[in-house]
Amino acid sequence: MVSAVGIDGATVTQVAQRHEVTRQQIYAWRHELKRKGLWSPE
Repeated sequence: MVSAVGIDGATVTQVAQRHEVTRQQIYAWRHELKRKGLWSPE
């Protein structure tokens, strides 16, 4: 879900709604992946 943000212009809000999670949850997952060095926006 984290990597789905930005694909075809999808926003965090759209991805969250599509998967029935909160925007805050996606931001938390993204933060955790960045912290562990497992994700970068590129």
